[in-house]
Amino acid sequence: MLSKLTLGTAQLGLNYGINNKLGKPQKEQALSILEYAYSNGITSFDTASAYGDSEVIIGEFIANKDRSKCYITSKLEPLFKNKVEDTNLEEEIFKKIEISLSNLKSEYIDNYLIHDFKDINHYTELVPILTKAKEKGLIRNIGVSVYAPYEAETILTMREFDVIQIPLNILDHRFLKNSLLKRLKENGFTIFTRSAFLQGLLFMDANKIPANLLSAKANLIEINRFVRSNNISISQLALNFAMSIEEIDSIIIGVDSEEQLTQNIQDFNIAGCLDIDASIFESEDEIIIDPRKW
Repeated sequence: MLSKLTLGTAQLGLNYGINNKLGKPQKEQALSILEYAYSNGITSFDTASAYGDSEVIIGEFIANKDRSKCYITSKLEPLFKNKVEDTNLEEEIFKKIEISLSNLKSEYIDNYLIHDFKDINHYTELVPILTKAKEKGLIRNIGVSVYAPYEAETILTMREFDVIQIPLNILDHRFLKNSLLKRLKENGFTIFTRSAFLQGLLFMDANKIPANLLSAKANLIEINRFVRSNNISISQLALNFAMSIEEIDSIIIGVDSEEQLTQNIQDFNIAGCLDIDASIFESEDEIIIDPRKW
């Protein structure tokens, strides 16, 4: 079952995020975070083979749960980036899927995403191989994680895909242009949005941001001024923006601690009641909105 909030688990498997002060939690802490999420209605979990031992932790967690009530998204590790040869590609990919299934203690993965869009062009057999894995019941939906709208436009032309994961937040509105989300929904896509908090950048002290992100200082000052004057939190503002877009099926959030998750769930419940126009915060500066450029 897909919940409106999806717990992103990169932080549970490795040190992740520009504003992560706590580092990777201990396994018992990670399991406690997952349990708290589940007990509060979050049944969707996002992981990847590249997220350290995140899959293993999720596998241990869902081993005691009704699998049909858990919705798991995992991702194929980038192939070209890791110099995977295209000889014996099918065997290599099936091996990676089997490893993820073993880690997750599951007979299937609900969504299996291509982690790096460029792999679609570099490996012409990649999508047919994933289609074969879907036909075998190892994965239920084929998807891709994208960074740029042109990548989503390409995916729209390919019938094999069911799921897409996009970045979207109060600064990054690129995917709202040209009715892109509407067209994705019309073509039957399940749409996940990530980076609601821009990997923690939105929470950073404007006077303490890294030198390479100084161009974001004015944006952060403006956001802080707005939330103070409206007596809301940055988290509530960010979640309200994502919730206001009807085409989005689930919002991925990542946390470093159970306390942070508790606060995010509270903010999510409040955010749904707010009436806010976040269009004023839009930025077209890719150095700010694309974490790959950090």
